[in-house]
Amino acid sequence: MCIYCEYADDMPDPGRDYRYIAHPIELTTVGWAVAVGAVFEWDEADPWAVTIDFRDGDQSWTFSRELLKAGLHDDAGLGDVQFTGDVLHPNRRLMILDSPDGRIAFRFDPIEVSFFVESIDRHLGRTAGSTQPKGD
Repeated sequence: MCIYCEYADDMPDPGRDYRYIAHPIELTTVGWAVAVGAVFEWDEADPWAVTIDFRDGDQSWTFSRELLKAGLHDDAGLGDVQFTGDVLHPNRRLMILDSPDGRIAFRFDPIEVSFFVESIDRHLGRTAGSTQPKGD
């Protein structure tokens, strides 16, 4: 299920291809239990990447689409963006963002984020000849 899609010809039709997908999500900071609004975004112009854009500020993080996909079920990431299980809430996952300014962990519902990932996969399956990333 795609929350917001920008269609290639500006006509929202499930059978048509889209070039941009946005999926709002609410994250919870670990330690402070503060709800933070964010939007996961994917753009056909860079099919390998996803961005998480935080609505309460001007912060955004862009990272591998495959990292997000792997992080929904397994520990993933060795750099600035990492995913791991949540020992206090087994039905949730943690996304850890690390920068020179500090480190923060967010708790999220992997089922909710999987809707976003599945929207991308469905789109890439329909447009395999044009935007499906090739390679490893």
